[in-house]
Amino acid sequence: MKAVRPEPERTLGAWVVLATAIVSCVAMTWLSADRVSMRLDRSDGKFSWTRRFGLGFRDRTGQVPLVEVRRAVVTSHDSGDGPSWRVELDVAADRIPLLDAYSGTQAENVALAERINQWLAGRSTTTPLL
Repeated sequence: MKAVRPEPERTLGAWVVLATAIVSCVAMTWLSADRVSMRLDRSDGKFSWTRRFGLGFRDRTGQVPLVEVRRAVVTSHDSGDGPSWRVELDVAADRIPLLDAYSGTQAENVALAERINQWLAGRSTTTPLL
């Protein structure tokens, strides 16, 4: 009995289809990814942010006076796969999440919230990385 070898054209075609699918998935992920830029600035007394969605068709920006930022808090959400966390800024009118998604470990989020709170209280001169 002879071993059956796939025809080279079919093997090449399968690799082309697979490569195209991978490139498409990576491109769609990159194009739809949210990019967030946030800044706590004592010199101008503001907390400002920009959220870019994909190619920038739905950008959102905003500013809040630092005196309205009360503290950073960690919130959790359980979607059935276990809890996940994110840091939100408690401001006079609302809560502003640093990220739309819940991600990272609880310890990472608590550490970031603590760094922000230390900075807001004036006990740290190093601006927390956001």
